[in-house]
Amino acid sequence: MDSRIKFILVAGLLFLAGGGHSRASLLGTSVTGSLQFLGNPLNYFSPANGSVPPTGYLNSSGTTVTIAEPAIEFGAVFPANTDTANFTATQLIVTDIVNSTGTNIPFTMTFTDAGFSGLVLSKLSDTFVNGGMAAALAGDILTLTWAGGPVNPGSLQAVYSLTTSSVPEPSSWMLLIAGAAAFLCFRARRA
Repeated sequence: MDSRIKFILVAGLLFLAGGGHSRASLLGTSVTGSLQFLGNPLNYFSPANGSVPPTGYLNSSGTTVTIAEPAIEFGAVFPANTDTANFTATQLIVTDIVNSTGTNIPFTMTFTDAGFSGLVLSKLSDTFVNGGMAAALAGDILTLTWAGGPVNPGSLQAVYSLTTSSVPEPSSWMLLIAGAAAFLCFRARRA
């Protein structure tokens, strides 16, 4: 096969293979967090409600924080467990550290950050019992819901990736198709 044809084929395949996900950094963006149990209107990520220690979590001074590393952005400590939400540049790690055997009640975590718009949410792992944690990203609002269930002492954790989509735009596809058509016409003329 002619080396020019090989080059064009390889370049085209590399272009098509590039349509995956690229990383976007959440560091430095402001996120507002809420933790609610059984539809209770109280936000347990708010220090005003008595569940956030005065140090150790960025939300110890309020429900809106700036995502930073290393830091745990949101935490709430209760006698039976500790719930945290830790953002990194490209991930969210939700952890429920259980102190005793029992039944955890359902909860919902909601996060709002203008930096979420246009991101793609993917679950990487989930050890929450009873079906795991459900997640949805709509615009700049990320909602995580867990149905609760029987637990033993230990750690439950769900990890999510937040990435940007890098699928080629329609104009790039048209350019690739036009180039391939021109090449085929040129090749047919030479034959």
